[in-house]
Amino acid sequence: MDKKEKMEKTDKSLSFEESLELEQELMNSAIQAEEAIKKEQEPKVEDPKEVSGIYELAKKYGGPLKEDIDKWREYYGGKVYFWDFDRLYIFRYVTALEWKSIMNEYNKIPEEKRDFAILDDLIYEKCILHPKLTPQGKSSLGAGIVPKISNMIQFHSGFVPDELAIRMVQKL
Repeated sequence: MDKKEKMEKTDKSLSFEESLELEQELMNSAIQAEEAIKKEQEPKVEDPKEVSGIYELAKKYGGPLKEDIDKWREYYGGKVYFWDFDRLYIFRYVTALEWKSIMNEYNKIPEEKRDFAILDDLIYEKCILHPKLTPQGKSSLGAGIVPKISNMIQFHSGFVPDELAIRMVQKL
């Protein structure tokens, strides 16, 4: 008996087994519809290796070779990101152990001299893969580049706003 016949038979009496079977089919259909809706609503996060044009961007900006990008992706478990702004910036996440090291170094600075720019520099220096800049080269960057990259590194390392983190939690 197909769904249509079962639905037509609902006006008539169904056996207990037929009723359970129909209920299960309806539940499965609802679950499939809900999963399809969730899948459509999920943000599309593309793998940097598969993002069209990453290698062309690197070539355009005189950036790293394809082999270097692939080595970084393999070494860091695919957690390598890029930002195409005024040039190509490639960076990685920061691990918990590295974060402790960064904070230890930051905390060695006298309190009156600490500021977020120093912390941003420490994070940038630890995680930037390209371009590796000299202090002079870094000083020629736009004022917001290092803080913006530091923020992106922190975000991809799990330092997300609490509200976003809470919304991302899913029940098993």
